[in-house]
Amino acid sequence: MAKSVKRSQPPLWQQYPNPDQSFNAVVRHYSQQTDVEWHQHSWLQAYWVHSGVVHVFLQTHLQLAAPGQLLLLAPHTQHGAYFPKHTRLIALNWRPNIATDINGAILTTCPAFLAALLQQAADNRPSTHLYQSALQTLFATELQLVCTSIPVAAEPPIPLPQHKMLRRLLIRYIQGPKPAETLAQLCRHVGSSESTVQRLFQQQLGMSFRQWKQAYHAEKAKRLLSSGASMTDIAEALGMADASSVYKMLKRLQPIKEPSTPS
Repeated sequence: MAKSVKRSQPPLWQQYPNPDQSFNAVVRHYSQQTDVEWHQHSWLQAYWVHSGVVHVFLQTHLQLAAPGQLLLLAPHTQHGAYFPKHTRLIALNWRPNIATDINGAILTTCPAFLAALLQQAADNRPSTHLYQSALQTLFATELQLVCTSIPVAAEPPIPLPQHKMLRRLLIRYIQGPKPAETLAQLCRHVGSSESTVQRLFQQQLGMSFRQWKQAYHAEKAKRLLSSGASMTDIAEALGMADASSVYKMLKRLQPIKEPSTPS
């Protein structure tokens, strides 16, 4: 299971930005899967993902961000996070001096110039602050452009139940071994029965556990596909048998163009 990171004693860099420094950036590399407890910031935070799929848990839904994508978190947004093993990202922390329309968490495409800067910074540095004032000024300027031109967010694709036991079960499913545990095994882990879990899923989300899994797998596959991952890599990330299984799943849920050559 994932290493847990508590928020009661935040490290120094998380106390930034402050009145003397309105923006900071840090490269993070997670050598093991890491689970960050629920917390909030008084500033805007953005995750730019270099590798891995970042999971951000919100009050009502789960948001995923794949390599090359930018996830924006509005100030005072309660959230938790899960970073799989070998996830690499840059966290941008900013107190904007302009009004933004960001509410909750928004996934957006990273502009090419900002993406190129972030890619270079992530490639050339281990887990560290990015202290160069000129680089941080560029980051802040580009991020401001992003925050003032964000399209209306789509309906959250992966809903989350409010029931604490169901949330523990889903977190276990997400963070657990691949191939994933069966529902019976997950129920034993949280001390409940399959009938109770299925009843609560229908009550809280209007879907079965199987339907939730399909929504989660489909969204994760689409995020990875949009970041340039091959079907084989996606199959491995989802714990599926092979690339054809991923293709069939995506085609069943949403028609996709036949590839000209096998992946």
